[in-house]
Amino acid sequence: MLDEKLATSSSAVEKSSQQATMQVESLQEQLSGAVKQRDDLLAQLRTSQEQVSQYAVSLSNLQMVLEQFQQEEKAMYSAELEKHKREKEEWRRKAVKLEDQASALQVNR
Repeated sequence: MLDEKLATSSSAVEKSSQQATMQVESLQEQLSGAVKQRDDLLAQLRTSQEQVSQYAVSLSNLQMVLEQFQQEEKAMYSAELEKHKREKEEWRRKAVKLEDQASALQVNR
């Protein structure tokens, strides 16, 4: 009877030990999966941060190019406007000169 109780107890301890071992293995697999998932997410985060940084640099470069283009366009239009003002003034002076000549011709008649 003592041997039976010892055998039953030993069997129960062994069964409990096997269950504990299986639980530990299951928890280790879960932990390993969680660690892999964390590492994958960290890698994705780093990649995303690098892309955001690259996009920020690209946006900054585009803004500088746009500002330069706008400045050049403004300068071009200003120069064109000044040219037309000078031409207008030249034509005005020619018109005044022609009017003076026409008046002089009419006086001499």
